[in-house]
Amino acid sequence: MDKITFCIPSKSNLRYLKTCITSIKQNSTLDNEIIVWVDQDNDGTVKWLKKNNIKHFINPKIEPQGIAAGYNRCIKSASNDIVCMFHADMFMGKDFDVNLIKHLKPNTIISGTRIEPPLHPEGKEKIVKDFGMYPEDFNKQKFEKFVENIKNIHKDQVTYGIFAPWICFKNEILEMGMHDEEFHSYHEDSDIFNRFILNGLKLIQSRDALVYHLTCRGGKWADGIEQVTTDNKFHNMTMKARNHYIRKWGSWIKN
Repeated sequence: MDKITFCIPSKSNLRYLKTCITSIKQNSTLDNEIIVWVDQDNDGTVKWLKKNNIKHFINPKIEPQGIAAGYNRCIKSASNDIVCMFHADMFMGKDFDVNLIKHLKPNTIISGTRIEPPLHPEGKEKIVKDFGMYPEDFNKQKFEKFVENIKNIHKDQVTYGIFAPWICFKNEILEMGMHDEEFHSYHEDSDIFNRFILNGLKLIQSRDALVYHLTCRGGKWADGIEQVTTDNKFHNMTMKARNHYIRKWGSWIKN
């Protein structure tokens, strides 16, 4: 069976990245590849990646280049034909990889199903269940038991939809031009989802490919639950991405 290259942007979030990478190694059925884009390192991320022989690339610039650039760098460097957009604040459930690949065909995007703590409202595309808010209090044993139960209940089930984490063939996303780096770290996903639809790709969500997603914990909510609003750099970055999206698509996000 084909293998997956996990593409993970990182920005000084080693406490999340450690648990994320450990979960991929422990719960992969296949001999998958992991590539990390280190956009910023104020916490020893590079040292830890080197110690654990994790393939990575370091942003050569002082200012962060963003999630979109990170994904693109990882995609281009992937050794496998299948790439997965993964977040540093996700913990992979057992058999996630094979339960995605079994649905993958040319011109398809296959998403996993997120289990999330109650930080956001419930939705049909996810499962709201609290297994912890931070890596330090993540209840791994209960999560794994829950995953086994859901895998049995929803075995081979799919629905229509898309959200990270998702996989596709490397050659197909390269042909599309990958992520638009003008979005930096905001709304790059909504943009590429629109482009998937325009390119006629089929969007499938696998209901037995499960991850625990801490939801923005690896970034702006790393130590709290409120969005940072006093940081002008953060505000300007989000507004720039918003304006770029409206200019490009003529309206706000509808997908």
